[in-house]
Amino acid sequence: MNRAFAGAFYFLAFLNETDQHHANVLAFASGPELEIVTTAWVLTEVADAFGASRIRSRIPFFIRSLESDPDTRVVPATERSEERRVGKESRS
Repeated sequence: MNRAFAGAFYFLAFLNETDQHHANVLAFASGPELEIVTTAWVLTEVADAFGASRIRSRIPFFIRSLESDPDTRVVPATERSEERRVGKESRS
C-alpha cells in the first residue's frame, strides 16, 4: 500500500469544490491502495480555514470520518509534536 502525507492544502482542495486543485486531489484520493497520513494539527488548521465558510458545520463530521477511516491515519497532537513543529519553524 502506498502512503502519502496530506497537509492542509490537500484537505482544503478536497473540501472546496471551487478550488483549482479540487479535481486533482479527488483523482489522487481515489488512487489504488492509498493510505493518507495527516496530523491533528493539520486538521485543526483545516477547521480554522473553514471557520467562516458555508460548509463550517460539515467539518466536524468530516474530521470524525477521517479518524474512523481505515485508510487514513491521523497522528495525534501532542505537546512534543508542537515543540518540534515550532522548533523547525524558528530555524527557517
